[in-house]
Amino acid sequence: MENSNKNGYGIRIQLGSYMERLWYEVPGDPVTLKKFECACRKINDIPEMEWKDFLKAVQELLKKHGFERIPK
Repeated sequence: MENSNKNGYGIRIQLGSYMERLWYEVPGDPVTLKKFECACRKINDIPEMEWKDFLKAVQELLKKHGFERIPK
């Protein structure tokens, strides 16, 4: 997880040789940050699948926990 000056955090998603950074709006309060960290840990529970499906599953998981992606 990487801090951003845009009031957001970046996570690096990697599956085999594929890698992408996704940025999310995360307010700086400790409770919300902890909630985001817990949601990110659940990414490891996503079953193995194709790269594009995996990225979509990650985004849906974080959205389900209330975090919106910051567009590139």
